[in-house]
Amino acid sequence: MSKLHEYVADIYKLADEDPMEVYKKYFTDDSVTVDMDGSETKGIQGHLDAMEKWMSGFVSANKSEVIEYVVSGDENDGTVISIWDYDFEHKEWGKMVYKQASVTKWKDGKVLHEQFFGDMER
Repeated sequence: MSKLHEYVADIYKLADEDPMEVYKKYFTDDSVTVDMDGSETKGIQGHLDAMEKWMSGFVSANKSEVIEYVVSGDENDGTVISIWDYDFEHKEWGKMVYKQASVTKWKDGKVLHEQFFGDMER
């Protein structure tokens, strides 16, 4: 098993415990995340700011879990595809229930690019 498998398992654990740490530990300062609406977040600080805004709006978080994931390659040149299941309530958007796929590209043990796919239901 490659280190990338270990990193991915750690990310899923941290996502529940301390989501901000995911970005500090595993993203590069020139990383880019493309959200489902096509908007981009760049760099570690950009990710931290976006996550803080996202988390400040939570009313309740009923479910946030990885259903399945696939790892291809290793931490030096790899891709991870994950399917997430979400159920939460947000101040701005109301009740949200949806599944989301994420594709992350890795280089030298860090995420360089991440993109989300899915449809949010209200």
